[in-house]
Amino acid sequence: MKKMKKRLVALGLAVAVAVPMGGSVFAQRIVAEYNPGATASTGGSSGGTSGIVAPPSTSSAWKLSQNSVSLKVGQTSSVSLTDATGQVVNPGTSQSQFSNAFVYQNGVLVSAPLENAPADSSSPLVSDIVWTSSDESVATVQNGVINAKKLGRTVITATASDGTSSSCVAHVALKGVDVSTHQKNINWSAMKAQGIDFAMIRTGYGWENWETQKDAFFEANYAGALQNNIKVGAYHYSYATTADEAKKEAEFVLNILNGRSLDFPVAFDIEDKCHSNLSPAQVSEIVRAFCDTIEAAGYDSAVYSFTNFYNAKLTDPMLNIYDKWVAQWSISNPTYTGNFTMWQYGKMSMPGVVEGNSSVDVNYCYYDYAGILNESQGGTISAASYQK
Repeated sequence: MKKMKKRLVALGLAVAVAVPMGGSVFAQRIVAEYNPGATASTGGSSGGTSGIVAPPSTSSAWKLSQNSVSLKVGQTSSVSLTDATGQVVNPGTSQSQFSNAFVYQNGVLVSAPLENAPADSSSPLVSDIVWTSSDESVATVQNGVINAKKLGRTVITATASDGTSSSCVAHVALKGVDVSTHQKNINWSAMKAQGIDFAMIRTGYGWENWETQKDAFFEANYAGALQNNIKVGAYHYSYATTADEAKKEAEFVLNILNGRSLDFPVAFDIEDKCHSNLSPAQVSEIVRAFCDTIEAAGYDSAVYSFTNFYNAKLTDPMLNIYDKWVAQWSISNPTYTGNFTMWQYGKMSMPGVVEGNSSVDVNYCYYDYAGILNESQGGTISAASYQK
């Protein structure tokens, strides 16, 4: 049966490159349509909440070594200070002496300051750095060491005594992949060893021919993930242009699932070129037809798309009752400003994925759908709560 639960939902941010699920050519076309001149890029690293954005560094002499950092609840991670050349420094000299500062590489001192380097009283010591976290319930920071407390995002800021500062976003999240026939046979044991917590598995696409449009690797992926204690959800790539077609797609999905239990939602992947000429009202009807059919069968539902499609087409407030999975790559923070629980932040090569398309889409989840964490470690991110 459908879980009844109270959710604290992650809030998004502003605008950037659109991302297709599974590398769809149609999705790449839609990227260009909604983001002229943009391309569906690969790679990326780090992810998202609402109103969370790291301001640019205000110092030309130093900055933090990373724009973002990801870690799991209970983990720690360090961020360093770097000089203008990108070298990590020991912040014990004035900013004007950074080129002569103690420089470490992999913890080994490789360069020391000039013995009689003149002090510059006009430049504050970077050793006066004050570290702060914008949300200490998510993560705290002390001397550049971040300690993750619960799922969410927080801005980590280092501020010098002269007021100059540099920030990065810390993402405390469950880590997942989304997979399909594009990856072919997957070594799920190797995926688990990489710290993967969950997998969103494609059921198929469209609805016209159930025999040929079911994902050929759904059964193997579902079984392989569960056998390796990786929590599972599903997604279905949509070609529906009417509510009736969307309902047929949902019925197709339910036939494929055949009563199987899922830890994560069934996501409606709406991003195809066939949706580009539909109005927001038409798109809303399609989404609601699919998601309501899925939920009537006892599963949680969610909506997957890229940021620009959300901003252009998925604008009906009636859609706010569904969880959102936002795709946006090559950026340290998603710019979508609505509520969301998952962020697809890029694609990367990973041990365990060696056939077919040897790279795999990677995701952060800010809501503990599967109860992986205990209650004290948080349900997810900030703001809006609702019953479902």
